[in-house]
Amino acid sequence: MEIDSEQAMGSATRRESLAVETFKAFCPYINVYDPGIKTLDSACPLTDDLVFKPVHMIPKIVWKLNREYKDKKAAGESSPRVVHPNGRVFQPYPDMVAKILSAKHCERAIRGEDTYYYTSGKDFLGLMYLDIDAHFSFQTDEDWASRLVRAAFPFAFHAPSGRGTNELVKVAHAGQITRFNELCRRLQAAMRKVFNGAKILCDFEVKGTITDEKSGSLAKLPWNRRWNYGRLEEFKACETITLYRLETIVVGLEQNADDADWAAERQALKKSESEAFQRAVEAAAEKRNKAKVTVTVPSTATEATPPTSAAPTTASCPPTPSSNATTQPSRPADFAAANANPDRLQANIDLARLYAQQIKRVPSVDEFLAFLKTNCFYTGCWEQTLSVRRERCEFVLRVYVAQHWDASKLRSSKRIPINIDKWNNFCKQFPEEWIESLNCKGVTKRFHLTREDAKAYFAINWTLLVEHPNADGSVPFDAILAFWKELYTTGKTTAYPTDDKIAALRAVFNERGIITITDPNYSPRLKKAIRYELGPNAPGQSDYWRKNDQVPETATATTTMAEVRTLSSTQHTFITISRHDCEVNTGLAIPPCRAGP
Repeated sequence: MEIDSEQAMGSATRRESLAVETFKAFCPYINVYDPGIKTLDSACPLTDDLVFKPVHMIPKIVWKLNREYKDKKAAGESSPRVVHPNGRVFQPYPDMVAKILSAKHCERAIRGEDTYYYTSGKDFLGLMYLDIDAHFSFQTDEDWASRLVRAAFPFAFHAPSGRGTNELVKVAHAGQITRFNELCRRLQAAMRKVFNGAKILCDFEVKGTITDEKSGSLAKLPWNRRWNYGRLEEFKACETITLYRLETIVVGLEQNADDADWAAERQALKKSESEAFQRAVEAAAEKRNKAKVTVTVPSTATEATPPTSAAPTTASCPPTPSSNATTQPSRPADFAAANANPDRLQANIDLARLYAQQIKRVPSVDEFLAFLKTNCFYTGCWEQTLSVRRERCEFVLRVYVAQHWDASKLRSSKRIPINIDKWNNFCKQFPEEWIESLNCKGVTKRFHLTREDAKAYFAINWTLLVEHPNADGSVPFDAILAFWKELYTTGKTTAYPTDDKIAALRAVFNERGIITITDPNYSPRLKKAIRYELGPNAPGQSDYWRKNDQVPETATATTTMAEVRTLSSTQHTFITISRHDCEVNTGLAIPPCRAGP
């Protein structure tokens, strides 16, 4: 086990070093302030395969909010309050600083956790991305297409892709942004002419342009599980060309004759395949509709009452909600925030979950559609896209709501009492106050914790783990935060909760054996919480705390930090959160933290 642990540590260190060197090599060519990330866009109606698309990690509205925040800060406000158009308060670090591309993002990509995109750098160097697409089944000549591109750019860095291939070209533009973007546009048009003349079926695009007044086109970074030092050296060895040389190549390619007939034939093949796919989607939808089982709800009418026939629902009419489902949101602010998400699939997922919680069951497709229609929680024309909207709602309810619905987790009308004073003696194991240091994405965050924080956190966990547990053993982060805020507003504790404070205390309690994390696989998209249970050193599990870490009874809430530092070493005045615990609680691979000074 020790050998395996050492090997794992060595592998992690090598991967971290590779990420640092890789980012250092790419950084001069890309704009770290305008990166992109692959996000969920939709799902294939036939296979339910998820479809992803790249989006800018820091939208222009965030830069506007950041400028407003800095202006207020410069005007003398100590804690400026800037509000996003969707009603959420702007926070500089999580909303912007943490999304600036860094070696940590590179490490996540190499581990296969995320896929990142880039736009070219503005100052001196850029990275042109030549994308050969083979997205349709008839596009089987990507090798020949790649040969043509590499003949024009033999110095390019070759990056294979899942459906096609890519070539990355280093360009020294010396700050001539408009000229660089224009040459990218001309190269795309010229190479498409070459493809038409050579009877190539694949498509061609040039990405990785520079963000100016208009956002640059996002290009995929070649960082993935297959990335290694050999690939890094290949990238470093690639030649950087000037704009003059790039323009010479483009002018030469523009001399090739176009073949409009072949371009039309390729477009006809694409249209034919797209129409065939759409027919298959409609046939599958019709088959599913026929296979649906109609459940008859008992009526309060007498037996003499004749049954009424339901009017058929057409594409031009919104569905009628069932009699037992309300169409008014119980928490308008939560629904409005969910609907403000520009990612419409994610917005529908959040709205469906909120609506299911409101009516305390999984709604039918017609009920959910009626709810969206009544409250204008949709974009575009309702009638024209109703069939597609119905398919999407059916997919969301089936995959993201029904498969994860647990009626036992519904909040009952009976309030759950939390006895915080019960744990006064137990929490004397902690100092009156101490400092935690967390290194998150290269930024060290230090915050102050108190015994009152530990007491509130454990009282809530005891209640949710022992007295009112979930059937699956999960303790949702949001539940802890909500209970803690209620304790604070009702005056039962003087400690105010924050996300960082809860994450740090969970790591501390796990390290001390008060709780034991049994399933660290947290999923915000599936609303899956971390699962843990009482550890061997929790009350009732052992007499550990009666033998160790006894804090003097004379300690009071007014203990100074200097006095805290003089406490016995057995009291763990400065508790170091281990690398493993940080990864569990934040999802980040971060170096081990040092204790406070």
